[in-house]
Amino acid sequence: MLERHRSRRPGGAGRPRAHPGSSLADRFDPNTQPFDLRRAHKALDRAVDAAYQSNGGQRAWSDDAERMAFLFQLYAALTSLLA
Repeated sequence: MLERHRSRRPGGAGRPRAHPGSSLADRFDPNTQPFDLRRAHKALDRAVDAAYQSNGGQRAWSDDAERMAFLFQLYAALTSLLA
């Protein structure tokens, strides 16, 4: 799934040289984020949603905080097996 996503990735949208003059904060601020980077992030979110759906994840979360909470809960459960 992620291999397919990598092959569809826009030509370096997330690389600093793709957006000269913009800071890291600019590239991740929803109000100043370049369109191509925003589109790439949404595509990655869809790939994550699809990849984790079989582990109890939803098809789509209402926001990034809900997605991150699920991913951290899954991480905690998986790493607790190592202890």
